[in-house]
Amino acid sequence: MKPRCGQPAGATCTFHYPLSQVWISHLVVDAQPGALDLCVDHADRLVAPLGWTLTDLRHDYRAEASGLAS
Repeated sequence: MKPRCGQPAGATCTFHYPLSQVWISHLVVDAQPGALDLCVDHADRLVAPLGWTLTDLRHDYRAEASGLAS
């Protein structure tokens, strides 16, 4: 599922309500129930609800792939 946006999807957002966590990952090819596909601009601007934790797995992966991770 992708909200109304004219840009192609580039990231997938998933939620874990009991733990108040949000994850943004690279676009998942197989649809997942409850997941939202977002364009890169919207994914970059996503803010977690108050009291929730947002983890952007795309940036962690990019750092590892480029050798910047410790």
